[in-house]
Amino acid sequence: MGIISGIATGLGHIIAFIYKYVQNYGVAIIIFTLLVRLLLLPLNIKQQRSMLRMKAINPLLQKIQTKYKDDKEKLNQETMKLYKEYNINPMAGCLPLLIQLPILLALIRVIYDPARFMFGADTSGIRDIMSKLNLAVNEYGLKRTFLGIDLISIPDFKFVSVLWIFPLLATAATYLSGKMAQKTQGGTNTGNDAASQTSNMMTSIFPIMTLFFTFTMPVAASFYWFISSAIQIVQTYALNKIIKVDDISIDDGGNWHERNNKKRKNG
Repeated sequence: MGIISGIATGLGHIIAFIYKYVQNYGVAIIIFTLLVRLLLLPLNIKQQRSMLRMKAINPLLQKIQTKYKDDKEKLNQETMKLYKEYNINPMAGCLPLLIQLPILLALIRVIYDPARFMFGADTSGIRDIMSKLNLAVNEYGLKRTFLGIDLISIPDFKFVSVLWIFPLLATAATYLSGKMAQKTQGGTNTGNDAASQTSNMMTSIFPIMTLFFTFTMPVAASFYWFISSAIQIVQTYALNKIIKVDDISIDDGGNWHERNNKKRKNG
């Protein structure tokens, strides 16, 4: 058993446990997603602070970009030196997405074969994807619809249908989540350094990847990704209200200062 299959088995058991009590595939996925986002919350808080530190050093970053605008290699060297000096991860906004990828890959295995990973059936002799999905419905009574949308069906680019809803919502939510993270990190990252260009590229590529992949797999995958991205948007908005950029600053000596909650409320 590979690592992803092992993770898929564990996730399948968790979703099956939730499903046992809610008796709805869509609701089970929502609750599962909430649990995943809750486990990732400490990391999100840490990354939020890192992104706000990134925003706080923007004036220093702009000076470097102006000074070395004609020397790209030197610009990248000085930029990375600045990040290292202030202990900043320039890709902080993308980390939560990257960390979720193993979970998503394992969850896709569960979504493609719920009979095996949720209900413990032996599906090794079944090659057809829809046969595996229908087995979960016909033999184990998996309630496949949520808000009238069939979660085990696969959308088709050729025919407009209700199955397009969650792939499109997942794509939009992924884009908005990335833009919010980028804004928190320090505007629109218009710099010419490698980190800024990579951040811009990731913000553009992730939604495109989301659109492509969610149209090639059961709707349950895009449903999960939409719910997860929507929660991420809410978390980012809330953390922006709680941890403000004005509360994080550096003095002339290069030391970080962060107001505590009491000072923030009074300030």
